Amino acid sequence: MPLLQVGDTVISESAIICKYLDEITPRSLHPDDPLQKAQHRALIEFASTTLNDITGFYNADDASAFLERRDRLVTHFEWLEQHLNATPYFPGVDFSMLKAAFGPVFWYFDTSESSCGLDLLPVFANVREWRHVLSGGASVAAAVDDEYHERLTTLLVNRNSYISAMVDR
Repeated sequence: MPLLQVGDTVISESAIICKYLDEITPRSLHPDDPLQKAQHRALIEFASTTLNDITGFYNADDASAFLERRDRLVTHFEWLEQHLNATPYFPGVDFSMLKAAFGPVFWYFDTSESSCGLDLLPVFANVREWRHVLSGGASVAAAVDDEYHERLTTLLVNRNSYISAMVDR
């Protein structure tokens, strides 16, 4: 679960953190145009749903549930692949709340690829490129510490789910 520490206060839940960050930044991290803003918000909800499906994927108890949840995630990325711009900076080069919402989605895949050998995105060129660009951005890269992937790998092992056996310890 993503957490944001502000002084002594910890804020949880991606959507709440995103709204908080948007309120405290000098300029909104959403587009000014109301229609584009609505589209951003819809994609942020899509990112949140994807994060929930990643949790289900990580928690799957058996091969059948694991494959069903994997297929659900692939469906998410098929849809996203079709909606990404031709540029890897969807939407635009500036950091946005939409990019903040998708950073965590891709962190999970960094860990599942490196720790479990699972690559769910090989056929999605636009998604892979956007993931690469987002991961290289200073804001997204600085949002997790150096121990993040190790802690997530430990969590996967301790979860005793189907994916736990795939973790390369």
